[in-house]
Amino acid sequence: MPAADQAQRQRELEAKVAPLLSKHCYDCHSGAEADAGLALDHFETLSSYLKGRVVWEKVIEKLQLDAMPPPDASELAPAERQFLVTWIRDTINDFECGQ
Repeated sequence: MPAADQAQRQRELEAKVAPLLSKHCYDCHSGAEADAGLALDHFETLSSYLKGRVVWEKVIEKLQLDAMPPPDASELAPAERQFLVTWIRDTINDFECGQ
């Protein structure tokens, strides 16, 4: 992935992705006692997403199945859900293919 694309994707992570995850995921999936042992709050860079590819593939699956967030949590709008799925998938795939 070219450096300019990486910079843009990092800006999207900070401006869009992290706030969505914070609002909809971090209540349950952060810290040492994260639900299902799945903490998402420590992924702050593009390379951390690639290193955690297995985790993010599971997140994509849960988002696509509407299994997360759970019914008693803050609901993701369909556009937000699709944005997260697309951003995570593209980031992992583009970054990996660029190496």
